[in-house]
Amino acid sequence: MGGPGGPGGQGGPGGQGGPGGGPGGPGGNAQSYNVSGAYSLTDGSSKTETDKTFTSDKQDVSAIYVANKNSKLTLINPTIKTTGNTSSQDGSSFAGLNAGILASKGGSITATSGTIYTTGTGANAAFAYGAGATLNLSNMTIKAMSGGGHAVMTSGGGTIVAKNLDLYTAREHGAPYATDRGGGTIDVTGGTLVADGQDSPCLYSTGLIKVNGGKMRATISEGAVIEGKNTIELTDVDLTGCAKCGAMIYQSFS
Repeated sequence: MGGPGGPGGQGGPGGQGGPGGGPGGPGGNAQSYNVSGAYSLTDGSSKTETDKTFTSDKQDVSAIYVANKNSKLTLINPTIKTTGNTSSQDGSSFAGLNAGILASKGGSITATSGTIYTTGTGANAAFAYGAGATLNLSNMTIKAMSGGGHAVMTSGGGTIVAKNLDLYTAREHGAPYATDRGGGTIDVTGGTLVADGQDSPCLYSTGLIKVNGGKMRATISEGAVIEGKNTIELTDVDLTGCAKCGAMIYQSFS
């Protein structure tokens, strides 16, 4: 049997699975997944969008995709919604396939106010993939409503700064703040979150997650889970878990 479900539905010693918690296999590779967005910025330019609505109802397609060095998108009070499912649970967890917004390959997204809402299977709401990819999110409401859907997530060494966010995840294997294969850094200040799903802790780290202030509650799962030799740092945080362990550290052998 596997251990607690994490970003991709990671099991315990049995290995690492996809959002549904299946058996583990070799590591995912972002180049294997055809990530794209209904709105894309990939030419190294900078743009600002204010009070705009961004949607995607297609499988594997993000509402917003920003990639490549110097590609920088600033969003002010956006409304972002996706309903498309994933074709690859590993692709969603390792590379941000079908995420609501995706910064990849050095791309940067800054979003202030507004909402992100995803309902597709495996759909993470906000994702940063790879070294140099960054998300700066503040004063937003972010919800991931389906299995395997995390609210704010990074892998492959991405960086996320989150300030005063209101996060919610509804289903299994959906930690609101999570890192996956290759790790990354999430720096959180304030905000609130609720994780309602099975195997959905408030925080799931395969890298570094730092939290200063805020109120967090997992209604079924642990408050925090660390996989392997990684880190969660908490300062003045109200963190509640409802599993046998308030916090868990384990090795997945993935």
